[in-house]
Amino acid sequence: MTVSMQITKRTYQGNGVTTQWDVDFPLLAAADVRVYLTSPEGVETELTDGYTVDLPTHTLTYPTAESGLAPLSEGWSLTVLRRTPMTQDIDLIRQGELDAEVLESGYDKLTLLVQELNEKMERSVKYPASAPVSDSETEAFLNALNIQRQQAQAAASQAELSAQQAQASAGAAQTAQEETDSLLQQAQTAKTAAQTAQAGAQAAQTAAETAKTAAQSAQTQAAGAADEAADSAAEAGASSALAQNWAVKTNGAVSGGEYSAKYHAQQAASSASAAGTAKTAAETAKTAAQTAQSAAETAKTQAASSASAAAGSAASASQSVQTCQELVSSVGNPAAKDLSNVTSISASSAVQTALNAKASKDLSNGTKATQANINNIMPNAMDYVVDSYSDDEGNWYRVYRSGWVEEGGKTAPLAGGNALEVTFLKPVAASYINVRPIGAYSPSTQATNVLNEVTELSFKLYSGTIGTVPFYWYACGQGAE
Repeated sequence: MTVSMQITKRTYQGNGVTTQWDVDFPLLAAADVRVYLTSPEGVETELTDGYTVDLPTHTLTYPTAESGLAPLSEGWSLTVLRRTPMTQDIDLIRQGELDAEVLESGYDKLTLLVQELNEKMERSVKYPASAPVSDSETEAFLNALNIQRQQAQAAASQAELSAQQAQASAGAAQTAQEETDSLLQQAQTAKTAAQTAQAGAQAAQTAAETAKTAAQSAQTQAAGAADEAADSAAEAGASSALAQNWAVKTNGAVSGGEYSAKYHAQQAASSASAAGTAKTAAETAKTAAQTAQSAAETAKTQAASSASAAAGSAASASQSVQTCQELVSSVGNPAAKDLSNVTSISASSAVQTALNAKASKDLSNGTKATQANINNIMPNAMDYVVDSYSDDEGNWYRVYRSGWVEEGGKTAPLAGGNALEVTFLKPVAASYINVRPIGAYSPSTQATNVLNEVTELSFKLYSGTIGTVPFYWYACGQGAE
């Protein structure tokens, strides 16, 4: 070949993308290539691996995929130069064949070596052409340059070390910044959750105060119903006494000039003994008297039943008052009282029962207590259970004749800060709902448990309890089926 290009090296600038570089100067072997990296601080390092040279295409690849290194970034430079071995491999034999190609390859190698020596000399500090070799001033100057070169190399090494330390510090600072950002995000999330919990607590407090007011109103109404039931009992007692007078009073008229059944029976008996000839009529009168006396005894029994029913109404109203008082006392702390075992109906239903228990018939005017009057008093005297259910999982319900529903159960374990939808066993327009966590806890470690999205079919429980625990729940209200 001929050697027409005098270039022996190329320097390229990194851009963070390029990994293939041209080697466009004459080259005898791939192993003759040397590669140097120069940092932004000017520190030069010779590479021994991490690159390959393709001689047919005169292409250098750095970094290789196998090295795992990133492409050369901006500020860094890559220098590719040739270093031909200073050897002579041609062996000419005396009187042997003289091959022109062999001679030319030797001349080419010598030319490449001369070019490389010239490249080095161009980078060297030279004496002036007229300076004698023994010029002491020039020698001192060169010695000073050498010392400065050594100092510059030491400073460059120190700068590279400082740069590496600075890069490590920058990485640590970046990591710290990321951790700080993460903590700030977590703090913001916690703040938002706290604000949500506070709003839920305020809503729960408002609902509790409303329920307390309603329960107090129900208590007042129940007390009035109890008074009315007591009045009904007194009226029933008076009615019983009046019925007894109609049956057996003999020392005068009962009312309006009319006498009792026993008085009429005695009069009939006197008539029978005075008129022996009217024996048949006397016996008939006696039978009528016996019949009248039996009717009087029946009236007396029915009047006693009426009094008993009125007394039961008073007791039911008193129980309703007690139930309302328990509801009022539990409203202040809904988780403080387990109402799942309450067997009486709720305050509002108890008030309705007490009101219905009042006798629908006023007996104070002295009318006789008939069976129809007693039937009018009894039907609404007391509420009672018409349907009930319970299972081994703790779920249960009771449906009363009036349509009032009580129900409760046990939820799945619920972690603090999460929500769970609880479905009613019986659809209900709930006027009171109570929940409490199962397990040991204290008010100081328990946050607010919030009820929300209450419908006739379900409600949603937001747990503020520390840890993961199941809950007991209880609800009552008018049935929605």
